[in-house]
Amino acid sequence: MDRVRIARLLRFRPVEVANRNVFAALVEALVPDHIVGFRMLDDAARLLLDLGRPPLDYVDECVTALLSERQLSKVRATSFATRGMFGTPLRVATADREQTRSVDVHYQLALEEAPPEPAIPLSPPAEAEAIDIPVEELHALATRLDDEFEQEHRTQAVAELFAHLETQGGEPINDVWQLRAGPTQVFQAPTGSGKNVLAELVACWCATHDRVASLVVPTNATVVKTAYSIERSLRALGSDAEVVPLTSPNSAQTVAETTVRGAGPDGVGLWAMDRLAYGCTLPSAAVSEESVDAWNPGNEPCGSLRKIGGDGRLAGTRNMCPWKPSCGKYRNVRQACTASVIVTSHVNWLVGTLHVPVEAQGRVEDNMSVEELLLHRSDLVLIDEIDAFQAAMISRSARGLLLAHRRRRAFPPPLRRLDNELHDATGRLDGSVEHHVRAATAHARFLAENYTSHLSEGAFRRQRRGRKSPHPMQGRWLLPRKWDAWLAATLFNIPDGEQPRREHYKALQGLFPDEGDPTLVPDWLLPVRAALAQVTSLTAGDDAFQPAWNLIYETLRQCPYTDNRLSDDESRIDATDRLIRRAYLERLRALLFRFVYAAPQLQASGVTAAREIAEALGQYATWCAAPYGPLGRSLFAFTEHYDRDRPNDTVLKVNAFGGDPHSYVTSLGEVTALAHLGLPRAVVGLSATSYFPAAPHHHVFAKPTWWVADDYAGTLKIRASPISDQERDFVRVSGTHGQTRTDVLTNLGELLWKKRLAPALLDLAANPETTYQQRLLLATTSYQGARDLAEGIANAGVSAERVVVAVPADDRGRRESGRWIELPADQLESFDQEADGSVLIAPLARAQRGLNIVDHQGRSLIGSVWLVVRPLPIMDEPSEILAHVHARARTAVLPNDHPTATLDIMRQVAGRHFDELFTALPYFSTLPSETQLAIVAETLNGLIQLAGRARRGGATGEIHLVDYAFLDERGHSDLPNLIARLRQHWQDEGQLDLMRRLYGRTLDEIFTFADNRENIGDDE
Repeated sequence: MDRVRIARLLRFRPVEVANRNVFAALVEALVPDHIVGFRMLDDAARLLLDLGRPPLDYVDECVTALLSERQLSKVRATSFATRGMFGTPLRVATADREQTRSVDVHYQLALEEAPPEPAIPLSPPAEAEAIDIPVEELHALATRLDDEFEQEHRTQAVAELFAHLETQGGEPINDVWQLRAGPTQVFQAPTGSGKNVLAELVACWCATHDRVASLVVPTNATVVKTAYSIERSLRALGSDAEVVPLTSPNSAQTVAETTVRGAGPDGVGLWAMDRLAYGCTLPSAAVSEESVDAWNPGNEPCGSLRKIGGDGRLAGTRNMCPWKPSCGKYRNVRQACTASVIVTSHVNWLVGTLHVPVEAQGRVEDNMSVEELLLHRSDLVLIDEIDAFQAAMISRSARGLLLAHRRRRAFPPPLRRLDNELHDATGRLDGSVEHHVRAATAHARFLAENYTSHLSEGAFRRQRRGRKSPHPMQGRWLLPRKWDAWLAATLFNIPDGEQPRREHYKALQGLFPDEGDPTLVPDWLLPVRAALAQVTSLTAGDDAFQPAWNLIYETLRQCPYTDNRLSDDESRIDATDRLIRRAYLERLRALLFRFVYAAPQLQASGVTAAREIAEALGQYATWCAAPYGPLGRSLFAFTEHYDRDRPNDTVLKVNAFGGDPHSYVTSLGEVTALAHLGLPRAVVGLSATSYFPAAPHHHVFAKPTWWVADDYAGTLKIRASPISDQERDFVRVSGTHGQTRTDVLTNLGELLWKKRLAPALLDLAANPETTYQQRLLLATTSYQGARDLAEGIANAGVSAERVVVAVPADDRGRRESGRWIELPADQLESFDQEADGSVLIAPLARAQRGLNIVDHQGRSLIGSVWLVVRPLPIMDEPSEILAHVHARARTAVLPNDHPTATLDIMRQVAGRHFDELFTALPYFSTLPSETQLAIVAETLNGLIQLAGRARRGGATGEIHLVDYAFLDERGHSDLPNLIARLRQHWQDEGQLDLMRRLYGRTLDEIFTFADNRENIGDDE
């Protein structure tokens, strides 16, 4: 019951109050004068309760009051556009397809007035505490469907899975498989063992037993295939239960067209067009030919039509398209409110909304999240590739945004594009919004560009280690407020060993424009405040940087305290530097947040650059239980890249870190479900590699509830396959950059074909058991790397039709480039159909998961996999830092009955690891030892997944390591050495035994590879 109370209170908590500093300030301001029943103790860190009644009764009263307030709050319905001339700006593609331009579109409407769009009523939330599935009934469903479709893989998969299934408690599953509501339960089984078959059978079982099941799968392509397969199965079982492929309405048409282009003869293409495709009626009311042709599926002005007045100006009020309630664009959203089986993607679950009003538990939600809808309606949520689901959330919880650069002819940063688009949007925006945003944009541009200009001139100090000149990457991460303690101690002469008090921090904040109370600033520092205001202001019409720097420096020299630190020139320079930097960057951060909140209005007026800013910094715009993660506060860090030898490459970025993906995944059915509904949910994650300690992106912090050891569905074989060049030196790709990397990959491609790939294809053709597998999968680390490698293979005389290269997903389908075939990344599973070549070259991120190139018997058509480039993450990426920091904090504690102490430990660990990664150079050899092990754990996780592309159907997944960086022993960063270190780490942490039970022969093969260091020659 206490968990329900806590979760319900969390749901009503404003996001900013989750910041422990904000919360502390509110408590100080409100207790006891405005909130009775609480008293602050002397240490100001604890509250004494004096409520006059049991505390839990008080909590229940608060929850009841908040629920009532929520239900009584009125949603302002958007009116329909019915009569008159209406207009909106639309972004349409230009001739080169890479750019867009804004077009003002006008519509003449003459329709009857209509009431607002009615809300779709949802049935009461499902209340299942547990779902008991008789195993025999799953066997029976599998047998019936195999008989109906003249197949046998379902029956075989169910029999094999339950025959080898192990459980965390050791109890066998004999008659009933029980899925309990609450914390996430994990089902782990190797690639090709039939997990997806089981998931579809469970969905069919739910639908035929009046239960609602939601399946969350990695991609929209999988959404369509899975929903189609389940619907066919239900019809074969004689059930008319509704199955809906729930994509975002804005991507439905694109998904339909992509599916039909890559579809085979099984009918899924036509089904996708029937379920997802739609037409837009609005262009028929356009008043010009250009407007008629301006339909861009997914970007229709469904809720942004504005009436045009007699003076030609657009009104401020937005209206809804009159055809929206019956539009096919929202067909699947409406069906999801009643369907028995809902299939959606990872991304749509994480960020998707319905775009239609619904009524739930007595209240109307104008744009409910997909997450809340599916938790409300589902008895059971199945998340396929739950570790990839977690990784996707991590990538969306930490983003970076380019603010300014000094490069000529480079693509302009978002702030500059926002300024240009605001000029084009004149007259479309509400006047007050336009003036507010235009002023903020001009100021933000000035701060970012002026700061970057002075940075490129060497005006700011660089961190040093010893007497040597600083490395160009040293000090690249900046957290301006992190200097506050040092600045307060230095400016106010606080003795060593003492911490600044609150009044010191308040006086410091008063120095900075728009931040604190200037009356708290000591008189001798008032010139500093004036200088900081001048250097960050646009009003002077001149660059005040150097005069301000000189004034601050000289003012600090006049520090009135005896024996003060500012008498030292170096300390005075540091203080001047940090004061100016903090003034620039904190004011810039505050301005950027204005764009987050104004982004919807700006985007509706054709200002698309605002969306990029909002997506990078707006992680806190939507509710989640732990918006600030283990650190307990928002974290914005700037990165500056400056090299005095290349000043024109100077760059300034801002990075935002938010959310708590690791905790979210493990507590989705508990904390999040309780917060939304007051009820828990049964959530089951499926994966082949979800338990992988030390892997920060893909290790799910929940031990598998059920698993099948990696001993029954084929195995893994790792081979060292480096290539020597003309000088008999092995070719190393990792560590090269730019044109050098291109040249290395091109040369490697030619040599690799002649020495390795051509013989491998001949061997596959010569063996009767592998003739159907005469295809090789080559993985690089980027699309450009794939092209460079293909160039080299083509140089070896290989015909174009034998080489297939993945390119970024688009709507153009398969095409010939002259030297190879190009296939969009979202259509790679048609490799054996649309482009049946000998080698498929694709980036590792696209190839290692969800790529199933199989025949009608479910056997992999890939003969072997070749990892051509050693993957090493860029540790400057915000998502990498967040993954490592949050995983380290979670690892530092175990579940216990002392939540306050646990949170304190996690906060301290997170803070220390942020500091470690912010101060370390972003090279593997300079990273902390734990971070190195985390990187190799991610590499092994990816290797197992990558090898799975060749394991389906029970085959041995053979993976070749080509880049000599995998094997080079110099620096002790070779993969065999790192595997040995990781094995010892697992042993020390007590994790190795479970790893062996889960991964069986696959893990043995990895360790054998590390221990034996096989002969790596490539004799010609």
